[in-house]
Amino acid sequence: MKYKLRNYFDENNEEDILDYIPPQKTNQIFMPKKVVKHMVDDLETNNPGIFDDPNKTFADLYMKSGLYITEIVKRLYANPVMKQFSPDDR
Repeated sequence: MKYKLRNYFDENNEEDILDYIPPQKTNQIFMPKKVVKHMVDDLETNNPGIFDDPNKTFADLYMKSGLYITEIVKRLYANPVMKQFSPDDR
């Protein structure tokens, strides 16, 4: 199971590895992946082409689990315009 879900960039995974992390004793709460995707979709809807511009920077000022910034990196990684600047997937 862990091996199958380890690749966050794999859109074929219907489950999320982070769903298997139990509630923490700290104040850390993992936002559901579908909520994070919705937030990033809204960012793109309100800023068309935001993931096509190599001069844009992104920040998550209240980062805890890193899911929001990870989803942004995922969009940048999959963007054909950005691949021209970093053609090597590694």
